[in-house]
Order: sequence, then structure tokens, then C-alpha cells
Amino acid sequence: MTLSFRPSAAGATSAGLEVSASSGGTVTAALDGEGVAPGALSIASSAGDLGAVVVGGTATTVATFTVTNTGGSDTGPLSVQATGSDPADCTKSADLCQDEMLAPGATCTFEVAFTPKSRGPKSAAFAVRADPGGRVSGAVNGIGLAPAHLVALPATQSFGSVVVDSASTPVVITEHDSGAITTALSGIDPTQFQLIIPSGDLFDAASLAPGASRPNSTCSSTTPTPMAERSRSPASHSP
Repeated sequence: MTLSFRPSAAGATSAGLEVSASSGGTVTAALDGEGVAPGALSIASSAGDLGAVVVGGTATTVATFTVTNTGGSDTGPLSVQATGSDPADCTKSADLCQDEMLAPGATCTFEVAFTPKSRGPKSAAFAVRADPGGRVSGAVNGIGLAPAHLVALPATQSFGSVVVDSASTPVVITEHDSGAITTALSGIDPTQFQLIIPSGDLFDAASLAPGASRPNSTCSSTTPTPMAERSRSPASHSP
């Protein structure tokens, strides 16, 4: 006679085995055992949205995924695989889960960094599997931004003829679409031109969103010391 124990639920259980014969009477054997829950995986992440990053850059926020065995017995070896729409933009690193077997209550971690290779919304998922243990998945997302491009309008500005030691009428220079802005005068005679930033304006070192502009910087031509009138080329307005 061969017996086996196949529990249908976790926990202790018991039974009895009776054996009887017409010429031998009856004997009873006590049986007991304990059902243990199989290994079962769960996953949690420190961050799901990794923010907006310029193409080619890396997000400052890194997602840390924690995988836990919530079951009552060991899992099989773990595998971690990147899936979803944009796995190439989300790089796995510091992987302490791959090929690990987790005891009940044990955890392991891996990290994901966001480095977009093109502009637009990006997303990826990371599937963790084990047998026993099952399958769980965690996701991240972010946005790839095109690099900023600074444009000054007008690109060329002529102030014409101005009387020595007097100022021309100021001309507004508009900056479009950039990150941090620094404004300066350059060229052959930058001292003959004056950059005027209104009081309280944060044009210098300001940050513009994509497509935004800030028309608060003006430039005028002036000759601060008496000198013979001569032709001058306006200084360039450069970031």
C-alpha cells in the first residue's frame, strides 16, 4: 500500500487510515500534514513616470523595482525581460533578480533608467517570471523632448544714421524656444550699442518652454563719446 499527501489548501490537516480484515480485526493509522502556499511573486516600483527628458539625455529619476515572494515556499529561478512599446528607451541596470530564487518573504531589486532615443511619449514594461512563482509586470513611462533651438527675431537689424552722442529708437528683440538664456552684445563695436532689460524682467538666465517667446529685450544704438560720424554695423544679439 502506498499513500501520498496532496493538500488542496494551505494549513495543517489530518486524516485516519483504517485497515480491516475478516479474520484480523481493524487497525487505524493517524495521518497528518501541512499544506504550504506555493511561491508567488509581487512587484512594486519607486516611480512610474520618469518625466520629460531631452533626446539623448538620461532622466534624473530612476525607477527601482522590488520583487517579493509572498508565497509560503521558494520560487523557481527568476527571469526579467523588457517588453512594451519602447523597451530600448528604458534601460535595466543593477539587476539583482535575474536567475535568483526567492525564499518566502524574500525580495530582490532592479533599476530602470529613461534615456529617450527619439521625441514623443515612451513606455516600457518589465515582466518577471518564475516557476513556481508566476508572472508579474511593472511599467515605466516618460517623454522624449527635441533639443531646444534658440531663434532671435529679427536676425539682422539696421539702426541707420544716428547723431553722435544720442540714442536711436529701441528695437525689440524676441527670443523663441530655448532653455536657459544668456544675452550679450558682440561684434566689432559692441560698446556703441546698449542692451536694455526692463526692471524686474527675468530675461537673462530665464527658461522658455518649447515654442515660447519673450519679447522684453530691447537694443538701441548709441555713441557715448563725440566722434566723427561713421558707418557702423549693428552688433549681433547672441545667446
